[in-house]
Amino acid sequence: MRVGETVSLSANLTAQADLSLALDANFGNAALPSVSTELVVEWDFIDATITPYDQNLTFGELPAVVLNDVTLDLGTFLENAVLPVVNAVEPIIEPIQIALDILTTDIEFLKELPNWETLLDLSGDGKINLLDLIKLADPSIDLTPIEAFIDLAQTVVDWGNIINGLGLDEEGLNFGDFNLTGQDVRGVSADLAIASVTDQGTGEALQDALNNASGTGWGGPNGGQDILQRMIDSAAFTMPILQDPTQAISLLFGGDADLIEVDFPEVLLTAEDQSIISIPVLPGINVIIGGEIGFAFDLGFGYNTRGLTQAGATLGTALNGLYVLDGDGPEASVFAGISVGAALDAVVVAL
Repeated sequence: MRVGETVSLSANLTAQADLSLALDANFGNAALPSVSTELVVEWDFIDATITPYDQNLTFGELPAVVLNDVTLDLGTFLENAVLPVVNAVEPIIEPIQIALDILTTDIEFLKELPNWETLLDLSGDGKINLLDLIKLADPSIDLTPIEAFIDLAQTVVDWGNIINGLGLDEEGLNFGDFNLTGQDVRGVSADLAIASVTDQGTGEALQDALNNASGTGWGGPNGGQDILQRMIDSAAFTMPILQDPTQAISLLFGGDADLIEVDFPEVLLTAEDQSIISIPVLPGINVIIGGEIGFAFDLGFGYNTRGLTQAGATLGTALNGLYVLDGDGPEASVFAGISVGAALDAVVVAL
């Protein structure tokens, strides 16, 4: 080589590089369901040319990116996702619960009327309430929705108390392995958060995960497993993160995820009659009960991780992810009025 001559160097590489990295969705002290996985990158070099002073964006074969064993921890899901929405729902439905209590409150003064047990206590529970009067005003009215609403409202409150005392072991729902494509990790602009996700079909069945879990308060009637199973089976509850693995993968890369929604049965009932029932109390004298009653409920709540992924997220800011499923009409309205009067039947006696 002489002074002034240029030197051209080239090299080829044949090899394989494997990168394995454990990932865990963790936002510090935020109340976040725990999601974990193993990120694996396999990069093959088959007689690949190394070009000096180049970023080598096409160096080697396109790396294969896989997420192995994407797993959602069921304990943190119940504690950090289900419990907050249940606790948040309770004060929201409290005024409605008061209204519902009015509908089921015993109207004591009507028990002074004769034969009230057979004439007014249609449910046979020893009480006379507004629901009984609704049935009298319109026997065709279906009270199933309001009964389902009352039952779900109380159930949600009860479940919150039970979940609060759970001590679930480290049991998880393993969604299996997933290929990430559409992003070339050889470039600095690669963003796995927007990569296409393909399920390899190796995931664990949700039912198996529930059966294999254990811990304090998990088994038995009204235990953690029973509650979660009833939520899954209920038409009122939707838990996208249990059914859609991409929600859990979104959490791994700092994105938002829909955790749980609860949609109460829609209720719309009205009844009006100025003479619901006429009860004879003395010869020729009847007591007439009338009035108007109506109530409408259309409530739904959801919880996502929007408040959890904010910088410095805490248990307080976590509730920023709570939202209301807005229906077409008002979320809740109740009205009722009862009138009690007397009617005198004229009797003509001929001598």
